[in-house]
Amino acid sequence: MIEINIPEIVAEVTEAFMRYERALIAGGILQAVSIACFALLAIPHPPFALFGSIMAFDSFATSFAGVALVSYMSSLTSLGYTATQYALLASAYVWLGKILKGFSGTVVENLSTSLGLMRAYAFFFMGAGAIGIPALILFALLIRAHNRKLPAT
Repeated sequence: MIEINIPEIVAEVTEAFMRYERALIAGGILQAVSIACFALLAIPHPPFALFGSIMAFDSFATSFAGVALVSYMSSLTSLGYTATQYALLASAYVWLGKILKGFSGTVVENLSTSLGLMRAYAFFFMGAGAIGIPALILFALLIRAHNRKLPAT
């Protein structure tokens, strides 16, 4: 069975035109915005189309960011040790998220005592999206440092 993943194709084409550094920043922005969009579901009686749209956008953003991240991490590895280096990089970038997401229920529960449950979820998802801001700043600094090291052509 052949599966066509449209977001991955869009990411690969975009990356071909804008280089992996810019695609990485675009993926980070898309990912942060898609997570923050889940806060919209906290409105009373959200339409089903809103839920579907947010899920589709989140899927697109995750796929786009994933392709950009794989491309960037591949550029960091050397040919002789690609599999080992890639495995270490992939493990390192998911480690903190795996640990922190176990506390998400506790955060929402503590927020709900003062905000109410639905507002607590909205606040949580806006905060989770805002976590992407430091990553975007680091991406920009990394790209700037990398471009300074490149010889002028």
